[in-house]
Amino acid sequence: TAILDEASQLTEPAALAAILPCARFVMVGDECQLPAVSRQGAEPPKRPTVPGEGGRSADPALVSLGAADLRDSLFERLKRRNEAKGWPGAAMLTQQFRMNERVLSFANRTAYDGRLNAHPDVAHSYLQADGSASTTDLAPDLAAAILSNDAAASLICVESAPVETAGRHVGEARTVASATALLLAAGVAPGEIGIIAPFRAQLGELRNALETALDGPIPDGLTLDTVERFQGMERDVILISATVGATAQLERMQSRTADGRVDRKLNVALTRAKQKVIFTGCPAALLGDPIYADLLTHFHDHGLVFQG
Repeated sequence: TAILDEASQLTEPAALAAILPCARFVMVGDECQLPAVSRQGAEPPKRPTVPGEGGRSADPALVSLGAADLRDSLFERLKRRNEAKGWPGAAMLTQQFRMNERVLSFANRTAYDGRLNAHPDVAHSYLQADGSASTTDLAPDLAAAILSNDAAASLICVESAPVETAGRHVGEARTVASATALLLAAGVAPGEIGIIAPFRAQLGELRNALETALDGPIPDGLTLDTVERFQGMERDVILISATVGATAQLERMQSRTADGRVDRKLNVALTRAKQKVIFTGCPAALLGDPIYADLLTHFHDHGLVFQG
């Protein structure tokens, strides 16, 4: 028996190499998280008889099997066929042990059809921080929300202003840096804070802003990186800088599922947090995309929203 963990991150050829020598196999994965890495494009190839050229295959046999797109894992393809045929070969684990209910709520509704539950040990686990810590770099109500252990304060959105620069947003970097400095001053361990941005240029802005806010080096354990490097990690608090200043820029930072309803990168970013998500983004850019528009609505309905 072959057991493939994180099977949704394996291309079909890689998965087949592992399972073909075995009489049976079990695959564990999540197609709503980051997929297998493939250089294949989305469009059909101009010369479908040339292996590996262009995008998904136009071969009728592969199309009929649902195996025409190398960007789809064997896990995802077989899951779709199980559902389409009514076969009993696919099952969903419905309990998770990381996120509190409020952090879980958006991903549960949009990616998991409301079927994912928070275990009682974590369902009402909220950030415990020193509420007396203060800062002059953030509005008092935003600073209080960042340190609050109220359920609604588990989801915080800070709306940023539009920018013309692509790949970086200085205002968002300063907001994230000030919030991080406040969390550290309130006793949150550096290893329990993660900062995610979609572009390397923005990570540079964030590092500079953090060193300024902290008046010194970034402490060991505090992680700043892209969402690809965060898969598999978890932190008490995740801060996300959306960075984009125009809706068109979102295409560079999204990885949608085959049906287009879930942005895998956004889903991974939000589900790294155990107790609190602090998201900053520009509504003028984000509202042009249905997934991000839904996210902003969710923050208004289930969290706290502030002006940056």
